[in-house]
Amino acid sequence: MLTKVVNTENEYLDITELVEGVHYEKLCYVTNSTSGVTKLDKGYFTFFVKDKNANVIRAQLFDVKDFIESGFMAKFFINKPVKLNFLSQMYNGQWSLIIKEISLWEGDFDYQAFRGSVVCDATRLKSVAGKVVGENYLIPAEYSTVSLPTICAGRCGGYIKLMDSVLTELYNYKNLPSVDISCLLEAFFYTMDVYYDYLLKLNKFSIIPSSELFDLLKVLDSKIAKNPHRLEISEACRSIVGLVSPQHLYAHLICTSVKKYEEMFNLVYTNATLTKGSLVEVGGVALLRY
Repeated sequence: MLTKVVNTENEYLDITELVEGVHYEKLCYVTNSTSGVTKLDKGYFTFFVKDKNANVIRAQLFDVKDFIESGFMAKFFINKPVKLNFLSQMYNGQWSLIIKEISLWEGDFDYQAFRGSVVCDATRLKSVAGKVVGENYLIPAEYSTVSLPTICAGRCGGYIKLMDSVLTELYNYKNLPSVDISCLLEAFFYTMDVYYDYLLKLNKFSIIPSSELFDLLKVLDSKIAKNPHRLEISEACRSIVGLVSPQHLYAHLICTSVKKYEEMFNLVYTNATLTKGSLVEVGGVALLRY
């Protein structure tokens, strides 16, 4: 197959400018990487990269030599800018990049544009937290700036947006039978603190050792040892990290809402990368863009 090489003044990857079947050399940002083996027992890597509009695209490197050794280098690229030499192709309605060469980029780079951001006012969250948890409780400032790959496609501020969305939904249970809204919201804030630390570890380890989880929860247990709602808080926190299945009402309400909004945000940002007429499966559901 004959291909042509396109050179543009703009070095940043932008999926809106791609043409199928064309070779490019562009700068992008790696958010994660995985590995696998083909049916021919050849190793390959999948990199999840962002373009200059913070859209996440799958990029794959096949026929990797020294597969195990190269795996360490693949992980090294995570959360760093890289230069990609690749062939663009459309797969299931989404752009997919076939990598010819990948290298670390150490020049100027617009991190803010590639990470992307979500605008969310945390004023209400802070006010409610002060009332139900205590005046000494502060929502960490990093919740509004951190980039977590699984939340809002890794956009900065995605975590505080998730918290604000869940808080809005939990307020719907106010004045309903058997719901103490103050207790529910207190459990919510503790749960989101634990979940944040969990996601940080997940981003670092991919699979979190049980010992790390238990250490994380030991810190929680010491904080709530004298809290009259410690049982409700503890179960919700252990449920959100997958150590137990939720049984108490508050654990159900909190965990269900958190997972729902994670999935909905994933649909929103995946939809932004689809071409018109594309039908894909995202998290077990069909997503069609007209």
